Amino acid sequence: MTTNIVNNIYGDNANVASTAHSPNSGAAFASGNAIINQHIGNIQQGNQELANAFKNVLEALKTDAALDPAKRAEAEQQLTFLAEQAAKSKQQRQPLAVIKSVLSGIAQVTTFSVNLSKAWETFGPVIAGYLAG
Repeated sequence: MTTNIVNNIYGDNANVASTAHSPNSGAAFASGNAIINQHIGNIQQGNQELANAFKNVLEALKTDAALDPAKRAEAEQQLTFLAEQAAKSKQQRQPLAVIKSVLSGIAQVTTFSVNLSKAWETFGPVIAGYLAG
């Protein structure tokens, strides 16, 4: 007998992936994308290419069902931090060493997923170039 569990997640800071304990269960990814989307919107006003890079990586992150939930949450937190930093002026950002550390961390997390890895290989250089350049 297969049991499906459905969870409704509400709130800006929800990061949840759940599955029923059966071979046919699916993972549901719910995320508080409001914050990252706000940062992307702010970026988009001044740099469409950078905003598109964040959107594409976020989309790959959201749609890759094979990615471990803990790794997904980690990557989303890192991407949100990077988008927040990109939306700020250079003077308001965290120190470059912190940003480079997060860039390195997200690059490492993306290796756990083929689709996310491809997205990061394509769009990561735009993000890294803007923040670390």
